[in-house]
Amino acid sequence: MAIQKIDSIELKVAEDYITKQYFKGAMNRLFDSISEIKKDVKYLSERMDVQVNDQAVELRKLLEQQDRRWR
Repeated sequence: MAIQKIDSIELKVAEDYITKQYFKGAMNRLFDSISEIKKDVKYLSERMDVQVNDQAVELRKLLEQQDRRWR
């Protein structure tokens, strides 16, 4: 009876254990995913900068037109 309990505990520990190789692979996949996310965020940030700059230029043009009309 006691041996059966020990065996079941050992089996539970073995089921929960992961190898170093598996862990290393999981970490590599994680870092690859993080790298892809960084690339995507950089692209989105650059696109936002372009959009904000374009809007600032358009706003300046509109303000200049409005200023000329008031003169």
